[in-house]
Amino acid sequence: MIKTATIGIAGHVDHGKTSLVRRLTGIDTDRTPEEKRRGLTIEPGVAPLRLASGRLVSLVDVPGHKDYLRNAVRGLSAVEGAVLVVAADDGVMAQTRDHLDILQLLGARTGMIVLSKADRVDEETREYARLEIEELTEATFLENCPIVPFSALDGRGTPLILHELERMASRLDGGDKARPCRLWIDRVHNVVGHGTVISGTLLSGILRENDPLAILPSGRLTRVRSLEVHHRKVKEAAAGQRVGVNLYHVGTGEVRPGMLLAQPGTVEAAPYLNADVRLLRHAPRKLSHQQRVRVHVGTACVQGRVHFLDRALLAPGEEAIAQIRLEETIGCLAGDRFVLSFLDDYAIAGGGRILEPTREKLRTSKAGRILPYLHCLQRGDLEGAIDHLFSRSPYTPLSETQAALACGFRRRDVSRVLQRWSKEDRLVVLEDGRYVRKKDHGNLRRKFHDALVDILSSNPLKECASAEELRARVDMKLDPGWTRQLLADLCRRGIMDHVEGGYRLPQRKRQWTARQKEILDAVFHFARRAGLSSFAAGTVCDHNRGRFDPSEVQRILDHLAAQKRLVRLQDGRYITREALVETEERVRSWIRTKGALRLSDCPRALGYGRTRALAVLEHLDAMGVTIRLDDRRILAEDHAKEFWRTAGTDSPRL
Repeated sequence: MIKTATIGIAGHVDHGKTSLVRRLTGIDTDRTPEEKRRGLTIEPGVAPLRLASGRLVSLVDVPGHKDYLRNAVRGLSAVEGAVLVVAADDGVMAQTRDHLDILQLLGARTGMIVLSKADRVDEETREYARLEIEELTEATFLENCPIVPFSALDGRGTPLILHELERMASRLDGGDKARPCRLWIDRVHNVVGHGTVISGTLLSGILRENDPLAILPSGRLTRVRSLEVHHRKVKEAAAGQRVGVNLYHVGTGEVRPGMLLAQPGTVEAAPYLNADVRLLRHAPRKLSHQQRVRVHVGTACVQGRVHFLDRALLAPGEEAIAQIRLEETIGCLAGDRFVLSFLDDYAIAGGGRILEPTREKLRTSKAGRILPYLHCLQRGDLEGAIDHLFSRSPYTPLSETQAALACGFRRRDVSRVLQRWSKEDRLVVLEDGRYVRKKDHGNLRRKFHDALVDILSSNPLKECASAEELRARVDMKLDPGWTRQLLADLCRRGIMDHVEGGYRLPQRKRQWTARQKEILDAVFHFARRAGLSSFAAGTVCDHNRGRFDPSEVQRILDHLAAQKRLVRLQDGRYITREALVETEERVRSWIRTKGALRLSDCPRALGYGRTRALAVLEHLDAMGVTIRLDDRRILAEDHAKEFWRTAGTDSPRL
């Protein structure tokens, strides 16, 4: 797979960004008639550049005019490095600062400065512009980066720029390929014969043909029909590459720039962002509690309100944790960066890092529970953040990927911590590789044992409890996989026994009360009198002239059926196993003699009428003794023989 990097070309309007890209690649990124007519960039344009090392660099040329600052943010949202273009004859201008602020806030890691139009000025003017640039970039990611004089007319500086692009590209990893794939949509096309094609930079993961995808925030599911990287068809694309994705059965009206493509189940659209918010030192004014702002996340731009917990105002240069309550949901993850501007001014006011997308409003009453976790994320305390994750949801197992996505840290770093804690006996590893805290595992073991004791104590007739009964008693939301492992662990320790039908306490002796023994004797006495006829709790009570509570009798009958000492029929009535065996013999004898059994034959064959007989016959059907044909029942084995005889063989060959 070709190593690639995405590099932004930023700077003030008319400072030569598009000319620089054209000189390096031969491609004019101003594509639309409006851009051609006005001679300025309106939409971000992308041009591929093959470096001498073989690396492929995607150069993203963004608009420099203040009216299109929103488009500039969209174009720079996925770049890892940047070339800041400053015209030697103008020097540092308003959008030079804005673009540098955007890059800084969005986490660009390396770059260079191109001093364009160097042919138009003398050495003294170029030196003055250089000093201005050094002052601007102080304490930013561009501090001490190379400043290369360049002319689009005579090409001066081009070899050095290419050399510096090689340096930048070698330092950029293109994104985490181990994380699930994500891509912010920045263009949507309708290609004749193919349908909807979207474009964007793959932020993480690897994307292949036929991979499933979710479109957020709508949640619409689709999959990849085909992939292109710079108009070249590929089978797969990796993080850092500019990708064109042809989507299955998705209309152009269903997708737009600002939406996110993600591996299904990994990203959820959220209305609230718990975030680390920073106001720029040169922001035009303070940011007030509950003030409406414009939030740029990825290629999305959404309005929302900023809610502080510990202050009424955020002054320029200050930083605080806040919740941004959006007017529309967006699909994003912890660790994503954003840019803020005031509603009445597109100039960049600040930005920061998303600590946690959430559906829960952050209120003062809940701050004590949530803020410690957010502070860990803010200061990059990985171990503290993971510990808080387990504390916040003690009965939710976490995989390495889930923990990494929740915290915004790299998966390999999260994996290292979880594996070390497992070796230190702080965590239990479940069968599927997920982790839980050892103390939570122990607490749940005790809860499951107590639940079994409670269930069996409340009904002395009950022999065992199912896994679902126990889970419902402990916590219905508990993970089924963890439940199975907990119960298996309890059985290995000899605390429970796994039997047919569920779990029981070992060596538990049933304590029959005198009343229950009396009912038990009465039931068996009545069952013997009933002979082949079925009976219910009510008939037992009537026979005993109301001496027993029907619900008590019903519990005894259910217990005897569970112990297979009675048979429960489909109509809710009961019959002894001995009576069922004799009934089966009578039915077999009648059919062999008469050829079939009808309901009208039951008084002579069984000694009772069709109403009682129906449930017994249906039970014999279910047992595979008989089979119903119209109003007749014949022996199932005879029916099978006739079937195979008609089919031309005596019996099936297995």
